[in-house]
Amino acid sequence: MLPTAYVLNPGRFRKGGCGVTLALCFLFPVTSQSQELGAAPDLDLLEKNLKRAMETEKFDTAESLVGQLGATGNPRAADIIIQNAFTGNNYGVEKAAGAAILSMKDPAVRARVLEAAQAAKNPKPRSRIILFSLVAKFAVDDPESLGVLCAGLEDPSKPVVLTVLKKLRELMKPESVPALIEALEVREKKGRDRIYFDIVRNLKALTGVDLEFSADWRNYTAAHQGARPAPTRNPSGSATGVFKRPKFFSVSVDSDRVLFVIDVSESMLQVDPELKAPGPKEETTRSTGTTAVAKKKSPETRKSGPSTRERLTRVKVELISVINSLEPKTRFGLLSFSHELAWWGEGRGSLREASPGNKSDAVTWVRNLVASGATRTDLALEAALSIPDIDTILLLTDGAPRNEHNQPVDIGTILARTKETNRFLRCRIHTISFAQIVAKRMVKFVKELAVANDGVCTMLP
Repeated sequence: MLPTAYVLNPGRFRKGGCGVTLALCFLFPVTSQSQELGAAPDLDLLEKNLKRAMETEKFDTAESLVGQLGATGNPRAADIIIQNAFTGNNYGVEKAAGAAILSMKDPAVRARVLEAAQAAKNPKPRSRIILFSLVAKFAVDDPESLGVLCAGLEDPSKPVVLTVLKKLRELMKPESVPALIEALEVREKKGRDRIYFDIVRNLKALTGVDLEFSADWRNYTAAHQGARPAPTRNPSGSATGVFKRPKFFSVSVDSDRVLFVIDVSESMLQVDPELKAPGPKEETTRSTGTTAVAKKKSPETRKSGPSTRERLTRVKVELISVINSLEPKTRFGLLSFSHELAWWGEGRGSLREASPGNKSDAVTWVRNLVASGATRTDLALEAALSIPDIDTILLLTDGAPRNEHNQPVDIGTILARTKETNRFLRCRIHTISFAQIVAKRMVKFVKELAVANDGVCTMLP
């Protein structure tokens, strides 16, 4: 049964010392004589210097200035931070600015953030993404902030909406259910895209039931007002069927803007034997509400198996199958990598419609893949995240990142760069590898990459 809070109307929520070198201190003075004497900080001067620091990319100085503005606790200082530091130009400045805002206790500061997060008040999607992350922190114990966060489901920017959905999933507030159902109804008219599937995912996590369409959710919530039932799947009262989604191995393709990134390094010629599962136990990798499940397998072995167990052969079979099952409106791309990158199609780094002709061409490209060389996963991820309209990546790899000289590429650096690059794209990254691999460095990499980017990690038997 659902809590009574489910009946809330989401509409009611809708509302209109410088720490750097002496030279930099001369360039960006952050105190005046009156400040040195203990007078109120000169906000005009701090604003001027912050603008100059951001324009000239003196980000260390900008972080220091943001800290000074936050220390004032002044609502106008919050405005200065929002307007100048939440630009998306530097990750360090953004984090310092967020910390400064959260340290300010004046209720007017929170009001400034709630207002600035709205698209009608702020035309910059990157800024709104940062602001909604702050709104989510307020929403832990503030219904008004939760209302503004729910209203963000109507934002015109897809990355902003994906940010809002992720934050709502982390909060797990039952009060968000009506707004999610309303948003799902809107998305149904536009087609099944990443946002559509993420809304369904949120509703399933909040209610414990597995439905697909807004009409079913409305009927269910109306029938179960006031209590939360035990989880069920596909209740018999559902008036609609469940959409069958394409799958790459066991990973559902819950998007209409998807890129398959395939490792074709020399190790993909490895022939793996069948592995026997020791029992029904499952290994779960959690990623903010996303679960990847793979049965535990026996340790890696180098025994030979049938040719159909060659890693690249298995991948080709699955990739051809998923390509052929894509809906026509889906736009997809293919990228193979070793120490070099190779794109399918004439348009390098672009997605193409899943038309019969394009599917046929893509299948031919897949059949001609050959394994050789090293594993430059870092280059592959950088190229994949350069596609403007991408929102889902399925990365299959079987080796820890190495360059063409067989030297390890630092996985910490790859993870950090990917997280920073992806913070405004909100692209989901699923990782797929092989259970025979026991190298801790490799397993750590594929799991952490998925977790950090809202995806699932699957280890194939």
